[in-house]
Amino acid sequence: MSARSLDNQWKSGHFIMNSENNTLIVIGIASKNINREIEIENAKNDAALKIAMFYGMRGITESIRKDSNLDSWIIIENSIEHMGFIEQLQFDRKYDVLFNETETLVRFKYQLKNILITPVSKKYLTRHPEWLNSRHLPNIEGYTLAVGFAQNRGWLRDTVMRSAKDAAMRMIEQGKTILIEKNIETEFGTEIETHTKSEGFLSYFRILEFWIDPKYKHVHTLGIARFRE
Repeated sequence: MSARSLDNQWKSGHFIMNSENNTLIVIGIASKNINREIEIENAKNDAALKIAMFYGMRGITESIRKDSNLDSWIIIENSIEHMGFIEQLQFDRKYDVLFNETETLVRFKYQLKNILITPVSKKYLTRHPEWLNSRHLPNIEGYTLAVGFAQNRGWLRDTVMRSAKDAAMRMIEQGKTILIEKNIETEFGTEIETHTKSEGFLSYFRILEFWIDPKYKHVHTLGIARFRE
């Protein structure tokens, strides 16, 4: 992939990470800084967090609904510290760095040990990727795919990360879910309280693609992982 291809991806808002074999491709994002080297270091930190997600993360989502009122919360955390990956990241300053007015994007390679990545042969080359409609997700044996979404959080780095975690939680919700309903007596009568909880562990999670909405800067992410109970 050339510097121009990264620039073209930025212009279209559609980023594709072609990880395969023992090479994991991640895009680190950093906000603009007066010092370019600080931007690259911040992008490294962001990429290292995504690599830590690959090695495993646990998520819990819970919600309690009482009539029309809904309270919900999500907990998701990596199972491994990310700092150790920073020095192992590889990139070419000529071809893998994109500076623009608001963000810096760096495409990193990370060499995996004793792990082979299943390639995804289907390519989404349209301006609006096909996978935005989850019915068009490819079927890959042994893996779960999901589309995550995040509204614009002001910083692209934070929006992409939130969208990636949303994809992870959608995978976990496809696993074991506990549903408990209770009848609660109140002074106004009986209310039904519904408690839903999903919990699971993902390994080999990675971002296949993400797309930035050109108007609102919301982010949609296509993620893939192995699901473990």
